[in-house]
Order: sequence, then structure tokens, then C-alpha cells
Amino acid sequence: PYIYMRKLVSTWQPPIHTAILGFIIINVSNIFHEFNIGIAVFIFLQMLIIAGCFTYCLFFLRKYNTKKIINIISLLYYAIFPVIVMFALCSTKDTIFSALMLINIIMILEALLDKKAFLNSKWKQIKFVVITLLVLILRNNAIYAYIPFFIIFIIIFKNKKVLIPVVSVIIMYIVYLVVLNTGWTVHKLFYAEELSVPLQQIARVYNYNYESLSQEELEMIYEYTDDETLKKYVPECADDIKEKVNLKENLGYTKFLKLWASIGIKNIGIYIDSFLENTIGFWYPSTIIDGYVKTIPEWYTTETSYFMAHCELPGRFDSKIPWLKDIYFNISRETDINKIPVISMLFSPGAMVWLLFICIGYSVYKKRKEITVTLSLIVLLWLTLLLGPMVLVRYVLILFFGFPLVFALILNGDKFKTNK
Repeated sequence: PYIYMRKLVSTWQPPIHTAILGFIIINVSNIFHEFNIGIAVFIFLQMLIIAGCFTYCLFFLRKYNTKKIINIISLLYYAIFPVIVMFALCSTKDTIFSALMLINIIMILEALLDKKAFLNSKWKQIKFVVITLLVLILRNNAIYAYIPFFIIFIIIFKNKKVLIPVVSVIIMYIVYLVVLNTGWTVHKLFYAEELSVPLQQIARVYNYNYESLSQEELEMIYEYTDDETLKKYVPECADDIKEKVNLKENLGYTKFLKLWASIGIKNIGIYIDSFLENTIGFWYPSTIIDGYVKTIPEWYTTETSYFMAHCELPGRFDSKIPWLKDIYFNISRETDINKIPVISMLFSPGAMVWLLFICIGYSVYKKRKEITVTLSLIVLLWLTLLLGPMVLVRYVLILFFGFPLVFALILNGDKFKTNK
């Protein structure tokens, strides 16, 4: 059975996370001859990390004298809110990534609120470098959010000394990539992830306006994929399309993008519809997240795929509190929670995004540029997700982990004052 854990480390998931997860589970399982114990040890260590990150956030709020009621609500939220609990028990890299990004955001805000303290403390700068680097290596698309943010951060800081920690992060990240590609056996997988949006748009035209495609365009389309794959088009999920695209063995990106533009000129409306349907859960609060329900019906015979409440091989379900497991499973697979006014918004990625926008807008109105700049990092990450294959809660988990912070910044933003 140990063959399940001996898969080649690949670039599909962050290699560091895969390596650590595999090391812990394999070695603990070898000792106890039980995979569930190895998985339990990994999850326990992950819970410790997450608890530490949440504690850091709560201490930060207390440090800036936010109202006691906000601190109490924040503590209860982190302790019992189902989304927090479910992902604390989930081995996906997004859990630790989001927890560390929360710490990173707090460090950035503290640095902007007290620039002198940050520049005069090597320890603060080292923590910033280490945490930022970990965030970058735990999520492949994070770099696309951080590069423009670093530019904004440097401009707002107005001190050349801040280049030292920022450039250090970039250099260390480049070194990490070099080592990863030359000094470690990592299998590079190609899933056309970055082409999810254009692939979905072409597939939608193929299914909804086939007559608009010329013979030449059809021939080019068939170079990349086939009729059967295109007819499996699901507006909410690009997985079936992107995983079966033969791009590298053809003329590559340039030819594909020319084809995409050629078709798009004649089908602008369909392209827009495709993008909106593929991303609707990231911005529309009342969305039912059901991408997997439509693409993996053998796994999801329920109403929603809000959360993957299952245990994959070689692990197995062994709940000691069945009634509690049933509650989480219901939230994960049924739409009951979506029918409860107000409460349903707490579970909605779209609602969390709008809460973030409200906080940023209010900060702009109140001229709290430090808060505005800090939260722009989450917006930049969110923008990268709009180009992804589908809507999943784990992709925007930082919105849920950061909810107490955003909540406090809206209600008690005046407490976070700049120390010049």
C-alpha cells in the first residue's frame, strides 16, 4: 500500500509542501504501520502552525487596542467557524499558505505603520524575508501578486533601506527556483493552467456558436484537442479542457493566442460570458460552488462541491464524532447553509471579496493609506485567481483566515495609526 505515497514530486503542487507532507506521512506510517496515524501527525503539526498564526493575529489586534468585543468574536470565529475547522483538517497546501500569508500581511501593515521600527530591527526584517519567501514557494501563482505589490510597497515606504529585505526575498526565491530545477529531481508537469480562460472561451464558442468557426480555425483547434473533449465543456470548470490540451508538441503559445484572438473578434460576447461564468463564485455572493459536481459526478452526487469532505487513499475515514462529521459533510456537499439569510454570506467567497473591497474603499475615504496598500496584496492575489480553472474556497482561503483582521480594520481602523 505504500506505493500510494511514493509518487514523483512534481511542479503541479509546490514541491516543498509535497516533500514535507510525504516525508512525515511515510516515515510515521512506516513506524506504526498505519497510514491514518501518519496523516494524523501531519494534520496535528499543521494545526499547531495555524493556531500559532491565528494567535499572532489576535495579539496584533490586541496590541492596537481594538475593541474587546471584536477580539472575542475573532477568537470564537477562529475556534469554531466551520470553514476554519474544515481547512485546518485539510492537507492541501492552501491551508498553510493562507495562514502564513495572514502573518505576512500583518507584518507588512506593522512595517508601514512604524517604518522606523521596521528598518531599525534586523529581526523584523528577517521575519519578513522568511515568511514572505515561504508564502511564495507554497503557492505557484503568488509571485504574480507579490511582484507588483513589492513595487507599491517600496514607493509607499519612501526609504531606500526597504530595498534590502525586498530584494533579499526576490534573490532567495530565484535561488530556490534554480536549486529546484537543477539540484532536485522534480517532474515538470504541463496542464495549460495559465490558459484556462482562453481555453474555456474557445470551448464555449465551439459549443454555442460553432457556425462562426472557419474550416482553418477548426483544423487549428483540432491540433490542440479533439471534438469529444470540447463537448465536455463545463462553464464553471476548465479541468476537463486544460488537462487534455496538446500545446507543447505544436507551435506553442504564439500560434494558440493568434487562434484565440481570431475567434474572439467574432465572439466577444461569448468570451465575456465564459469569463463571468468561470469566475462567478469569486465575486457574486449568492453563488453555489458546484464545479466539481459537474466534472466529477462519481465523487459528487450532491448539490455543491464547496469543500472536498472526503479522505483519499491511502487514508480512510475513521470519525470518532460521527454527528460532527455529518455536519461538516452537509456544509461541504449540500446547499442548506446557502438558504440561511446573513449566515450564508459568512460562507461565501464572493461576500468576503466585497467585504474586502468595502474595507479598502473605507480606508481610502479615511485616508488610511497603510491599510489600503496592505490589503491591496489580497486583491492582487484575487486577480490572479480570475485567470484560473475554477472557483474553489481553498483558492481564496486567505479571505476567511483574514476576516477578523478586515472586520477590525473596518470597525476600528482609527486604532491603526502611523508612528512616524
